[in-house]
Amino acid sequence: MTPHAFLTQALSRWPAFGVEHVFLSRLNAGILEADEVMAFVAEDFYLACAAVKGVSAAVSFVDGLLKAQFQSLGHFRLAAHELDEIRATLMQSLVVGGDGNRPRLERYLGRGPLAGWLRVVATREVITWLRSRARQPVADDEALLGSVEAPAEVPELALMKEKYRGEFSAAFRRAIAKLELRERNLLRQHYLDELSLEDVASLYRVHRATAARWLSSARSGLLALTRQELAAALGLPAHEVDSLMRLLQSRLDFSAGVFLAS
Repeated sequence: MTPHAFLTQALSRWPAFGVEHVFLSRLNAGILEADEVMAFVAEDFYLACAAVKGVSAAVSFVDGLLKAQFQSLGHFRLAAHELDEIRATLMQSLVVGGDGNRPRLERYLGRGPLAGWLRVVATREVITWLRSRARQPVADDEALLGSVEAPAEVPELALMKEKYRGEFSAAFRRAIAKLELRERNLLRQHYLDELSLEDVASLYRVHRATAARWLSSARSGLLALTRQELAAALGLPAHEVDSLMRLLQSRLDFSAGVFLAS
């Protein structure tokens, strides 16, 4: 699709924000690689552009999305007022910036839904807040599996979660430990240090596509090793391990940071 086709798509969702020029300027600047076009979420990228430009309706909508993501972070065991404090600070940095930094929302490039990106950013922010106070994130089954609410296998997964309490997070830790050093570093730089693919490519002096391939391989390797560890530790049938792995994969982007930090 062309930038103007993406714009038409975005305007069908947000017709009144009036940031067409910003949207097109960023797309024409080449923020997307050819293999990323299919995953581009034009509506969410347009929303982010409008929020950074200070469009009040867009800012309110992003704030609502961020609140929803913080509601899923109960596994950090923080008080409500602490989460509210972190969220308010994060929201300010997302749409305004601070300390000479650009708004962090400018780092969202539409490569996937904005809600998912915000959840990863929120997780990083909570981890940073905890570490600044010499407090470790709680890296346990709840952080890894969440509340097990969405998949169709909910009853079975809930029972397995209770029966094998502690085994899931232990397997995930062992899998992280078995990664190659560069793979662990890549995941830490991505999930904790918030380095973009461009940053990683510059750091290792490789093409952006190579950095993307390395990161994808590290993620896939972590999931494969976790599957091996779970299968060996629990002795479960393959289809049950596969059900668990689908759940772990859906939460990888915001649980990996917790375990890498701790």
